[in-house]
Amino acid sequence: MPGSGFQLDSNQLTPGYYSVTITMTNTTTYPVYSGSGNPLATQGGVNPYDWTQGSIYTGGLPSSAGYATALAQGNIRFDRIVELLSSYSDAKILDPSVTVGGTSANYQPTAVSFTVAFDRDEFILPEYNKVQIANGATSAGSTFTLTYQTQTGGQTFNTYYAQDGSTPVNSTSSALRDIITTAICSGGTTGWSRTYRVFSVSQNGDSQQTISIQQPATPATIFATVAVSPVGTTGLNF
Repeated sequence: MPGSGFQLDSNQLTPGYYSVTITMTNTTTYPVYSGSGNPLATQGGVNPYDWTQGSIYTGGLPSSAGYATALAQGNIRFDRIVELLSSYSDAKILDPSVTVGGTSANYQPTAVSFTVAFDRDEFILPEYNKVQIANGATSAGSTFTLTYQTQTGGQTFNTYYAQDGSTPVNSTSSALRDIITTAICSGGTTGWSRTYRVFSVSQNGDSQQTISIQQPATPATIFATVAVSPVGTTGLNF
């Protein structure tokens, strides 16, 4: 039978999958809005589910403007994670899951987990290595070597510490961990703002508001709350 002309080779796209968990049980590291006054820009944690996903919040949507703002702050930090991951390679977020202490949108998550998939992840580490150099990261005094699918031999890179000052960034997992830390810490200590869809209690619906966020804690402290590990996949055999 005549062949189709289609062939598989080693240079085809091979998706990479990584499991991510952000642990937010420490309320000093991830401050929680008390329900009084306006939320601080450090509050809200990280939350993939906004108010429009009402089926998630079986206990009800935010009960006050303050809770609605805190929810939006958590949503923006999650959006920043997706944006920064996507800036290094096409990222797809799979199976986001949250752990919370209650069923309404007033509750800030104590943990968020998800899987991130990349069509091609081999360039994330060397690209982030360039970012570390540009940002003046501290040298770890070691090197790592990467061999690309189309390359004979390998390319050696100097290793730099992550934002905790002690973890060498010498794998895709460690690079992703540092990138996610940077996203969560968007705004630093001075603040970063974005126009966002926020639940309006008075209108029982959508309102466009400018929401500001700051880092919940220092990057070194946030880094310790982020865990990233590769997910094994079974390839197709032909």
